[in-house]
Amino acid sequence: MSTVLAKMGVTLAVVDTMVLPGIGVYHGRSVLILRETPPDRLGLFRRDDGRAWDCVIVPNRAEDWMPRLAPDFARRVVAAGWILRRTGVRWPQEESAGIVVATGGGGTQETRADLFPLLSELLAKAKAGSRTGFSIRQALGPRAEGEALEGIDGVFDPGANLNDVFRRADLVISTAGYNSVLELASTDTPAMIVPIPRSLDDQTARVRLWGPQLGFGLLPGFIEVGATWLADQADRPRRRAPVDLGPDGAERAAEILLDMFCPVS
Repeated sequence: MSTVLAKMGVTLAVVDTMVLPGIGVYHGRSVLILRETPPDRLGLFRRDDGRAWDCVIVPNRAEDWMPRLAPDFARRVVAAGWILRRTGVRWPQEESAGIVVATGGGGTQETRADLFPLLSELLAKAKAGSRTGFSIRQALGPRAEGEALEGIDGVFDPGANLNDVFRRADLVISTAGYNSVLELASTDTPAMIVPIPRSLDDQTARVRLWGPQLGFGLLPGFIEVGATWLADQADRPRRRAPVDLGPDGAERAAEILLDMFCPVS
């Protein structure tokens, strides 16, 4: 990818929370969008040619997470605010999507091997503890075909509008990806969020931050408590207030990039 950038004559490259080997062959301006990352993994995002990033954009509010980066890592670090599709609350006339589980594919084969049995155990315990009983569907895209959880009552393809499903759902169980958590936060849908281990971003930290605000954060060792919460929410459905996510981070990030692309002389 670095070679392609160099050959295309690009003057501004934006890298979104990924490692870009060989970036030294590209001589234009470079911006790293850096999502929540454990401190011991921040070094993975250094440019491998020894140069500093021209700017690091942190896509959240500074009070929620701000990395400590050395001057040789980045010339400028800006917390732009949360960047998301703001979905809104469920409309009174909308048909309910029921209880939905969204695993995003569950990461790698290794992470699915840990995540799926945990979720299946959670669902079994919650259904056993529910007074009224409930059914639950799993959102699965074409790439995740054949990856249904045990204990699921149905699967469906949400297409490109999973955020709309989140808004219409009675309850959502979701892994703690950046986009999923923020899209859920902007709704009034109660949610249980579950971390999966990732090589780069920190889903466990995200669960600790957002779990209490969205409904419940399922951390290791709390499956019994999580099943009780899920059963109670299914028996006594109730909405919550959307989270105040502050100013639009996408707008602020766009202003930063535009200023770098067309600097005022």
